[in-house]
Amino acid sequence: MKKIVITDEQGITVLRHIFQHSMSVEWLPLDDSLGETLSQQKMGTTLHVALPWKQLKKVRKAAEAAGFSDEHSEYIGYGEKEQRVFCCRCHAIGTSDVQCASCGLILDLSDHYSTLHDAYLAYPVFK
Repeated sequence: MKKIVITDEQGITVLRHIFQHSMSVEWLPLDDSLGETLSQQKMGTTLHVALPWKQLKKVRKAAEAAGFSDEHSEYIGYGEKEQRVFCCRCHAIGTSDVQCASCGLILDLSDHYSTLHDAYLAYPVFK
């Protein structure tokens, strides 16, 4: 089984477990041809990515567009992560988990994550 790795220097230590169990590892550069390269892979290829959150998001979108499923992919993000919040009242997406910047509703962040909106659902706080 072929394994593809996309990472930087810091991510190498995170993905160390791959190298202990497999000698068939291909490194892909993080460049503009990544989506095309991923779409040309054969079935059964697994993808292992360890990058800062902002870069990870772009690679994940390219991998999903190329047909990689969550079952054949491993995504590990590190560093500072912007947490997006979906307001249940006005459906605005913001970064504050306390108050909606659009409608002013006081919010309580849930653990429900929407892949469609790439944000966590926030409910109103009732006192």
